[in-house]
Amino acid sequence: MTAVTVLNPTSQVLVDTRDDGRWLRVTWHPSDDTFVLSIWRDRTCAATFQLARAASPELINTLTRALAQSPAVGWSVSTYASPRRSWRRLFGGR
Repeated sequence: MTAVTVLNPTSQVLVDTRDDGRWLRVTWHPSDDTFVLSIWRDRTCAATFQLARAASPELINTLTRALAQSPAVGWSVSTYASPRRSWRRLFGGR
């Protein structure tokens, strides 16, 4: 039987562009008013960072400015779904 990990609905998993077992998990913790960013490698948490809600606009602004300065890259549903398949593979889900 394959073990399946259920993520909190306020979590998001992002696969590293190198796709070699690294990924970032971002989880919102409302009771602490904090986002926790965790770096994973080969199914092991390697590091965490707690980001207070008050500091999140700074991160969002940085990402937005960078995207605005970069040329747009086309995407499709299949390219968006591809990292999800990799994420599911990490946990043994389908």
